[in-house]
Amino acid sequence: MVGHLASDGTITWGTPVVYYSNYADNPQVLAGSNIGTGHFIVWNRDGGWGIHTYVATVNAGANSVTFGSDALAYNNASYPPRIVWDGTRAVVTYRDSSNSNRLTAKVGTVSGTTISWASDVALRDGGNWILTDIEYDVTNNHFLVAYRVSGQHEVVSLSIDDG
Repeated sequence: MVGHLASDGTITWGTPVVYYSNYADNPQVLAGSNIGTGHFIVWNRDGGWGIHTYVATVNAGANSVTFGSDALAYNNASYPPRIVWDGTRAVVTYRDSSNSNRLTAKVGTVSGTTISWASDVALRDGGNWILTDIEYDVTNNHFLVAYRVSGQHEVVSLSIDDG
């Protein structure tokens, strides 16, 4: 739901909107995902480990929010994914339990209220690792993916060719 913070410190809340009616694990608004005036990326993981993503459009004047269609980023991520926005595209990283638990990334582009996801990119072979974070390095135009494996922490850099 949308909340409006008034100058006197009071908050006026709009009406809650159901955007996903099945079981959802970890529903989140992607921090920093303001992809245009009043548009944000919202995601959740379902009970079958599918990663669902939506573009949410906020109408602050009416304290309302509407959602674009469900864009399934992946259907079998065994741990909650990490998603980051770089200002023009989203990158989702996840543990691909269908492919020996490999660390996988996928690039998403937004057009209007729709997200389209490209093909999988394997960042690390499978194993007993835990994804901890993904961040966008604006200085070097890379995505940095952090994870823990066998008691040590590792980082892999993902560069995306704009061409």
